[in-house]
Amino acid sequence: MKKIIIIEDHAGLRESYKIALEKNGYEVTLAEDGAIGLELVKNNAYDLILLDMLMPNLGGIGFLKEFNPIVHPWTKVIVFSNLDDIESMQEVLKLGAVRYLTKVNVTPNEMLQYIKEDIG
Repeated sequence: MKKIIIIEDHAGLRESYKIALEKNGYEVTLAEDGAIGLELVKNNAYDLILLDMLMPNLGGIGFLKEFNPIVHPWTKVIVFSNLDDIESMQEVLKLGAVRYLTKVNVTPNEMLQYIKEDIG
């Protein structure tokens, strides 16, 4: 079973994605900010990190700067955010994310399709 961690500070969004992903056969872990997510990722293997940009304690860019893709080469990162600017997009892709998606432009079903494309 593929393992996903959702690092998102909005509780309702975390839960709705968790339910949708579990219905599709994924094992899902939740973290409410980047600092907690980073600790979980350091101690567990995940196939995918679904990462918000704007969070308390440690945001998406800070998380990506701390996350070591060399230690976790199999782990894909999809950033999803309300920020819709080119600079943020370019920075997260440079830091190793495979996708940058704007929350308002992506439905849960579309997100599921991206996840299936990236990790199966």
